[in-house]
Amino acid sequence: LLRFANGATGSLWCSQVTLGARNALTLRICGDKGALSWAQETPNHLVLADAGGCERLMRRGEQPGEGSLPTGHPEGFYEAFAQLYRDAADLVRSAGSSASLETAQILGLEAGVRGMRFIDATLASAESGNIWVAI
Repeated sequence: LLRFANGATGSLWCSQVTLGARNALTLRICGDKGALSWAQETPNHLVLADAGGCERLMRRGEQPGEGSLPTGHPEGFYEAFAQLYRDAADLVRSAGSSASLETAQILGLEAGVRGMRFIDATLASAESGNIWVAI
């Protein structure tokens, strides 16, 4: 239980072993006029509930100038690319190792070529009236 300097009270509940919670960091601020709720698993959403029970889902980036990413890009978008580049650099640095491709966190050239063949086939299909195209 918590008591703040201004007299407000609160509670803090935490567990590292709650089944089904999956690192479910959640913050809730509840008052007599409404409540706010934010969950780490859905970081772009903030739920605002009024005293009447109506909830409004607010999404990051809905207002002009909000955030550094375009609307629809989740927090962590840039970091995901940074991780991919780091994994690629690790693979390049370990190129002399026989196990480098076996332990790599990214796919190799062959997977890239298969992906390009797939894209070519989808374009050919679309240009031909959405017919089946062999890859």
